[in-house]
Amino acid sequence: MNFITSGPRSVRVTVKDAQGAILFTTLRKISVADPVERYLLVKSVFDGTLGWLKAADLDTAVAVISPLIRDQYRQIRNLANRRNVRF
Repeated sequence: MNFITSGPRSVRVTVKDAQGAILFTTLRKISVADPVERYLLVKSVFDGTLGWLKAADLDTAVAVISPLIRDQYRQIRNLANRRNVRF
């Protein structure tokens, strides 16, 4: 499939068996992303994270990378600090 513009689309999917008989048809919603916009988004997150790491703001950097691991990271860092281990 090729799309000229980005945005939400509805796509009909038809599944057939080896003989060409239709098994089922469904309508799915998809989101088409512009590659340049996606690149700029990823680059801005990377540049921001890199800036926080350079500034030693590790909590913010980890939160941006994955909010799900923030608490685990803090536990590891606190344990390392108690043992005088530096990252």
